[in-house]
Amino acid sequence: MTPAEIYRAAGADGVIVTLSAGGTIKATGEQSAVSRWRLALAEHKTEIVKLLTGQPGGPAATTPSNLPGWCRADCSFTESVDLPGEGPVPGCLRSGPDLEQWTRLEWLNGCPQRSGGRADR
Repeated sequence: MTPAEIYRAAGADGVIVTLSAGGTIKATGEQSAVSRWRLALAEHKTEIVKLLTGQPGGPAATTPSNLPGWCRADCSFTESVDLPGEGPVPGCLRSGPDLEQWTRLEWLNGCPQRSGGRADR
């Protein structure tokens, strides 16, 4: 697998890969999924950093290949929030007449805009 394929496959498996404050990569998600992808991600760390930053050798940084399979890349509700100690975390921003709520994508089991907002937690 290429680094981009590893990155996308890990994302489809629920692993959220982000840049850490130190400029390396950080993988979060269900521990078993993170463990499955840890070695492949580490072996291709340099290339995956390029993917995330849009450096030469990687696609544009706006390519959201770490999104779950059910999440559309062009969804206007997807928004990353810079969380202390974690860095950018992809989530879904839902708005209603009396509500604005951001939820981590890793906590959702489907699109809240299409499925009524069901979350795993």
